[in-house]
Amino acid sequence: MKNNFSTGTITTMLKYNKRGKIVLIVMSAFMTLSVIVLFLSSFHTTSAGTIQYGEITMRDVEITVSSTGTIKAQKSVVVSTQVSGKIVNVYADNNDTVKKGEVLAKIDSQLLEISVKTAEAELLKAKSHYELALHEYTSTIELNKEKLVSNLQLEKLRVTKDGAYADYLSAQSRLLTAKTNLEYSVITSPINGIVLEKNVEEGQTVAASLSAPALFTIAESLLKIEINALVSESDIGSIKKDQKARFTVEAYPEMQFEGVVTSVLLNGTVSSNVVNYQVIISASNSEKKLLPGMTATIDFVINSVEQALVVPNSALEFRPSPEMLRELGVVRPEMPKGNGKGFPPPPPDNKNASGKSIWIKGENNLISLVRVETGITDGQYTVISGDGITAGDSVITGSKSKAETKKSDSNTGKKQNANRSGAGGPPGGMPPMMF
Repeated sequence: MKNNFSTGTITTMLKYNKRGKIVLIVMSAFMTLSVIVLFLSSFHTTSAGTIQYGEITMRDVEITVSSTGTIKAQKSVVVSTQVSGKIVNVYADNNDTVKKGEVLAKIDSQLLEISVKTAEAELLKAKSHYELALHEYTSTIELNKEKLVSNLQLEKLRVTKDGAYADYLSAQSRLLTAKTNLEYSVITSPINGIVLEKNVEEGQTVAASLSAPALFTIAESLLKIEINALVSESDIGSIKKDQKARFTVEAYPEMQFEGVVTSVLLNGTVSSNVVNYQVIISASNSEKKLLPGMTATIDFVINSVEQALVVPNSALEFRPSPEMLRELGVVRPEMPKGNGKGFPPPPPDNKNASGKSIWIKGENNLISLVRVETGITDGQYTVISGDGITAGDSVITGSKSKAETKKSDSNTGKKQNANRSGAGGPPGGMPPMMF
């Protein structure tokens, strides 16, 4: 079989492929070097160790107290019965919208109607007795004036008349009671609202007592809800009336709702040896997504600052060693002797300053110590203010010893070697070239 490739052609292809390999290797090395430079830009290595840098930024900072609570309607009414009997009709169901005075259910009224008729008969009888006694007493007064009837007999008739009048008034009261009980056999809604719960069925017998059963639970409106949150005694001192709060519910984890503290109840409860206080939060529910019984996770906003200069908390705690100061070229003023672990910052010139300091990397990588006043902190960042600081400034946040740096580099090298060994082909993870 004739070979279609000449020796010159093969030599040209080999040269071309070798040049391609070299170009790809150079490009790979350049990209790797760029990544390394970008990674190391936030570090500075000295003979004493590696210095880590952070950045001064602008952001919102809040101090919050977290809690949980249960959502409920802002105003709800439990409807019971004031008379005993059998339920003959139920007109309302769960989630029904009802108006004040609307009939919810009816109790069998036969016995109550009989009671009304009996009371009417007793009233008629008592009225007749009273009118007779009154007539006798009035007639006897004239006879007494003419000395035909003794004063004792007149007094007896007066007592009889007053007793008949008392019986007449009692009969009136019994009739009023019987009529009222008859009206109570018709159970109506006391407010405009929504039926949250119905606990009665037709044919069920209910009894009026001090612990009367709840037939219906009606919420006035779900456009406004309230949350009963429990706050521990260690945090309750930070909670005040009219304080803002935000909360989430599991039904809508990506949504955040807002509310206001309306009251802090003074009576604490003990649970698992922890004293908790009940905090009432009012919130709008115009979309009616919040339902009674939901569990809310609440953050009470104790203090907040919007778009302030902040620094990582670790930058405020950093104290360089003498070796680092010398290698960084920092000339520090005369200072009192330290404890051997580092140099304390110089005392502030301003008596009102907070006494905090940060190490800033400025132009030409010069490190300088800057005094700052600190504000609120959320545990990760602290609000700062002072002269000579702006957003974007690099600050020292910490350092690693040589041993820690060496161990970290060793682990990184092992990972890189593993990645290289896992990829086939030429060094650098390049795919094999085809000739």
